Amino acid sequence: MKNRLVAHRGDMTQYIENTLPAIQAAIDLRMSWIEIDIQISRDGTAMVVHDDDLTRIAGRNLQVTTLSAAEVVTLPIVLKAQKESSTQIPTLDQVVGLLNAHPDITLFVEVKKESVAAFGLDKVMKSVMSALESAEFPVVVISFLYDIAAMAKSQYHYTSGWVLTEFDQQSLQQCELLGPDYIFCNVNKVKQPDDLWSGDWRWVLYDIKEPVEAKRWLHADNIMVETGDIFKLMNATELE
Repeated sequence: MKNRLVAHRGDMTQYIENTLPAIQAAIDLRMSWIEIDIQISRDGTAMVVHDDDLTRIAGRNLQVTTLSAAEVVTLPIVLKAQKESSTQIPTLDQVVGLLNAHPDITLFVEVKKESVAAFGLDKVMKSVMSALESAEFPVVVISFLYDIAAMAKSQYHYTSGWVLTEFDQQSLQQCELLGPDYIFCNVNKVKQPDDLWSGDWRWVLYDIKEPVEAKRWLHADNIMVETGDIFKLMNATELE
C-alpha cells in the first residue's frame, strides 16, 4: 500500500513545503511519488511554490508572477516547520537536478492557475517544459485547469492528470473527453471507493493524513493517496 502514497509538496509536515529539504526528506522515506506546485516568475522561470501571493510563505505582500526568479529565490521563508533548515523557494530546474539521481521516483508537477491567468497557457507551458527537458525520471503534468492537462497530453505528449473542482456528471463527461492518466480529487467530495468512475485512469485522493482512512481507500488497486503527512503514513503499521 505504501508504494501508492504521494508526498504532497514533499514532506511538508517536517519541512517547509515544496523546498529542496522537503523533497529530499520524501526521497529519504523511499517515496515512489512526489507532488510539487509551479508558479511562473516575471522572467519566465518555473518556480516551485504553491501560492502566487507570497504572504503565507515569505511574509511579503508580493506575487511570484511580478518578480524575477532572482528576486524570488532571495526572499527569506517565514513559514515554519517541525525541522528548521536554511532554505529558499527553489526553481523547477533545481528539483529536476535533485531527482535525476532517483529515476525510480515519479514527479507530479501541478501547474497553478494564477500563472496561467498572468501569462497565458502557451508561455506557462513553455516555461515548465523547458525545465523538464532534462528530467531523467517519470513526470506527470497536472492542473485544476482542463486546458493545461489537455495540452500536456496532446501537444507535449506527457502523462497528464486533471484535478477535479467538482465530482459530478459534467466532470465525468469532461474526463471521458480528456482521457487523463490520473484524476485527482479531494477525498471529502467522495463517500466510498465504489463511487469513483471507472476508466483508463488512476485516482489520486487528497488530502488524507490518517492511516486508517488511507487504508480504507488503498484497498482498491486503482486508487492512490496523496498526503500532507507522508512521514506518519510511511511509518504507519496499518499500511504494512
